[in-house]
Amino acid sequence: MWRGKSRARWVQLTAGVIMVLLSGCTGDATSETTTSTSGILAQPSTTAPPEASDVELIVDLWQRQTTSWVGGFDAGVEFWVDNNYPEMNCTFSDYMSSRFPTGPVEGLIVERIADPDSVERDDGWTIPGGSLEGEVAQGRVYKVSVESRRFEAGEPTPEPETLELHVTIIEGEPYFFLGCS
Repeated sequence: MWRGKSRARWVQLTAGVIMVLLSGCTGDATSETTTSTSGILAQPSTTAPPEASDVELIVDLWQRQTTSWVGGFDAGVEFWVDNNYPEMNCTFSDYMSSRFPTGPVEGLIVERIADPDSVERDDGWTIPGGSLEGEVAQGRVYKVSVESRRFEAGEPTPEPETLELHVTIIEGEPYFFLGCS
């Protein structure tokens, strides 16, 4: 359809139209974001979409956490130790002294249910507290909306609380961030 000089002319015209459209933009080529006064250009995405397999790992992590507490207090705390961000180096004793200073809570179940539709990449997220405060978390980091409840034997059923939590995937394994200091 387009041959020789006709095609070259079409490319020049197209480039000219693009330049006219872009002339309404502010910023320069080194800017991280582009604003269009014409509404034609969209903001570039700063994070990648979640990988489907990662969403499955994240949902499963929180389901396994709930199930671990059904196995008893020690099993629940051990799950925290085994599935916490490795760089935090939290031990069973750390969790006991920081989260349960009066001792084990018999019949405790910590229920967390992740909303798979809420999972979003959060590249560059920094750890907000503890010994790693301000450090960028390693792996593919996600934020996720989680419905959380803490059941205790003999207590009325609590209302769920919605939390925004972070999870990272490192070498195919999901880890949450649960401080222990």
